Amino acid sequence: MKTEKQTTFPKKYHMSSSIFLCLLGFIVLLFFTSLGKAVQAQHMPAPKPAPAPTSIYLPPPAMIAPVKEKSAAPILFPAPATAPAPSPSPITVAQNRIGAIQMSLPFKVEINKPFNIEVWFEPSDNKFSERVEVFMDETDGTVKYKPKNLILKPNAHQAVEAHVIKSKSGLARIIVYGNFKRLEHRDVTIDTGFSAKLQAKNLDRSIESGTSRSLILDFTDSEGKAISLDAPVILSLQSSNTLFKQSDGSWANKIELDMKQGQTSSPVIEIKPKSWTMDMGMIMAEVGINYSNVVLNQNIPFTISPPWWLSLFMAVMGGILHGTYQTTRTINESSGPLTQRIFKTGFPKIAGGALAGIISFFFVDWNLIGIKIDTTSLKGFVILGFLFSYVGIDLILKHILPKK
Repeated sequence: MKTEKQTTFPKKYHMSSSIFLCLLGFIVLLFFTSLGKAVQAQHMPAPKPAPAPTSIYLPPPAMIAPVKEKSAAPILFPAPATAPAPSPSPITVAQNRIGAIQMSLPFKVEINKPFNIEVWFEPSDNKFSERVEVFMDETDGTVKYKPKNLILKPNAHQAVEAHVIKSKSGLARIIVYGNFKRLEHRDVTIDTGFSAKLQAKNLDRSIESGTSRSLILDFTDSEGKAISLDAPVILSLQSSNTLFKQSDGSWANKIELDMKQGQTSSPVIEIKPKSWTMDMGMIMAEVGINYSNVVLNQNIPFTISPPWWLSLFMAVMGGILHGTYQTTRTINESSGPLTQRIFKTGFPKIAGGALAGIISFFFVDWNLIGIKIDTTSLKGFVILGFLFSYVGIDLILKHILPKK
């Protein structure tokens, strides 16, 4: 009876094949990790420059004597410029607009403490000599003036004593208007001790990178109760790793919202993280008044989780890593050329490891086995795929399926 002769290889070839497979598995893992980072860098949109803040003060301010207030520097309100008509017209700017009411007042005041407002009428045409009647608005009952009605000559300054009676949010609104329709009025917000904070809704759970989520910011007091604004403000949001969008806008790194008097929360905002790995997002919120003065700076943190397909890929890589390790241990037990042994012994183990990684991802994502693992990190999915490949799918199914 003929016996087949078995080809044996020296130990140095066995060792070299094991080292070769280990290096191969490490290179494959390193390659796909580098590929993921490269794709992330290519798809990350470059941050757009923040738009310049809109200013209602176009010409330089009028030269007047400063108001003697110890609490804060006065705010100067120059006359707004009027753009020329798009088509030639014999009517001049002075004929379209009589002039503007100007005033100088402190930026920050205290409740029930009097402060001075300097008011004057600045005509558009120096030839205008008619007097105008000016009214200090007390409609909402939060600010009292003395006197509240003024008769002003052109460029004549008059002092008004004012004090804020009450304020829920720490803001007050100063409104001055005249008896002419073509007379520019003034509507200014001042700080009386703004103490409201921003509380984010729908940020308690992590946001998957590349997906959007609706966000609403509430203005709350020290006890966390909703509080209404006593005056209009500008709410600015910006972030380095998150995009913002309103319902009718486009995605941007910064967004500005006009908040009206009486509002308790912001409109619905869509946010979308840009980071492809587990990251801590940060929204920098700023509340400003009169387009220049800031009354609140607040950072709002939230958690960013990797996209599902990247987590699945890392779980597969963990399973492949274990399959490669198993191949290096068993490849010397078979006979034949090295290439044949790799495909005969190594391919089934590596393919089985990849399948175990896929199954591990869905088992954890659907919470079928109750495993607690840090799935917000990509390293957690690599470990998960490796463990499923090591333990074996059959053994795991025996523990989770009901026994007959």
